[in-house]
Amino acid sequence: MKTVRRIWILSAILLTLVLLFPISTRTTRILTVIGSALVWGGALVLCNRHRVARAFSLLISVVLFSLFLVPGRRTDTNALRADYCRGLQFYTGDRYIWGGEGRFGIDCSGLIRKGLVWGQLMNGAHSLNGGPLRNAIALWWHDCSAKELLAGFRGWTRVLFANSSIDETDHSKLQPGDLAVTTGGAHILAYLGKATWIEADPMIGKVVKVSVPTDNPWFNRPVVFIRWSWLDD
Repeated sequence: MKTVRRIWILSAILLTLVLLFPISTRTTRILTVIGSALVWGGALVLCNRHRVARAFSLLISVVLFSLFLVPGRRTDTNALRADYCRGLQFYTGDRYIWGGEGRFGIDCSGLIRKGLVWGQLMNGAHSLNGGPLRNAIALWWHDCSAKELLAGFRGWTRVLFANSSIDETDHSKLQPGDLAVTTGGAHILAYLGKATWIEADPMIGKVVKVSVPTDNPWFNRPVVFIRWSWLDD
C-alpha cells in the first residue's frame, strides 16, 4: 500500500504540473490522460479499505463513464451557441501566450477551441447528451490553428463569406459563435452577439471583448467568416 501511495502522490504532482503548464502539445495531452488515470486509479485503491469512500468513488466513476457513453442525439444549436459564448467568456482577462490553452495563458486559436470544449461539456452535461461530451474530447485532443480552421479542419468548420473587415460587416448575417479569420490565418476571433467579439489579442496581451466599431487593428483587416459545423442550423 505504501508503494501505491507513493505512485499516487507522484502522479498527482505530475498531473498538477502538466495542468499548470500553459502551452498545450500532444505530449502534454498524453501526460494529462496518463496522469488522470493514475490519480483516479490510485484513489480507488487507497479508498478500498474505507467502505463509504470506496462506494462513493465507484459511484462517481460509473456516473462519469456512463455520461460519455450516453447515445448522442440532435443538439439544440441555440443552446449550444449560448454555452459556447459562456465558455469563451470564461477566459476574459487571461493573458495571451502563444500555444496556450488554459487559464494561465491562451492564444487566439486556443481560446476558440477551449471555449467550445467547455461549451460542449456544459451542453452535454445539462442535456444528458453524449454527443457533445464526445465532441468536447475530440476538440481537446486535436489541436488546430486559425489557418487550419479556415481550411475546414476535420470538416468541423465551413466558410460563410468574406469581407474587407469586421467593422464593415453587416452583423445581422452572423450568429453568436461564428468566427472571423484574418486573411492568411494570422488571427481568429469569435462573435458573441450584439456587435461584440472576443479574442486573445497578442498586441494587447490578454483575452478581451471588443464592440464594433473600434480602432482595434484586427477589426480593420480583410477577414473570412466561418462557422463550426455543430452550430450550423
